Amino acid sequence: MTFIKHIAIFALTTIVLSVHARESSAQVVPYKARGIGFYTPNETLTGGSYVVEGLGTHLGRHTGFGALKTEPTENPLVLNFVGIDEAGWIAADGSTVSVSMGEGQVQLIPLDPNFTTFTAVWTTTFTIEGGTRRFANAGSADEPLTVIAINQPFTFADPVWVFDWTVNGKFRLR
Repeated sequence: MTFIKHIAIFALTTIVLSVHARESSAQVVPYKARGIGFYTPNETLTGGSYVVEGLGTHLGRHTGFGALKTEPTENPLVLNFVGIDEAGWIAADGSTVSVSMGEGQVQLIPLDPNFTTFTAVWTTTFTIEGGTRRFANAGSADEPLTVIAINQPFTFADPVWVFDWTVNGKFRLR
């Protein structure tokens, strides 16, 4: 009976260790990034493109890019948006991370009684779709990354809207 008990404990230990080893090999890591960005709205204000520069864990100094399309809601100060085309980050060593943008929302906040100057708060998510070099096997963890961007004051006539941004969450390196 003792022999069977030892075999059962050995088998259970092996199973537990192999499950832990698989989780460890997935290498899910925390990710935090912040920086400055520049949004260029299209002429009809129904979307635009952005470029960012920032500092992030595992990426270090990096740049990024993407484009989005906006859609009105019942509230004229709230727009929904979705990413279009490619989006991603480029690390200083040339490694890249490809991301797709989830559905997001932007809240316009008037800064004057004439509704000519605004700030805005953009919220969305990013899902990691892979990458190159150091990030060749990168992917999303269980939850997408959370993105918040806050514009500096702008008018709709401004050709570029400057914003500060943060990205937080976890992603899988392997």
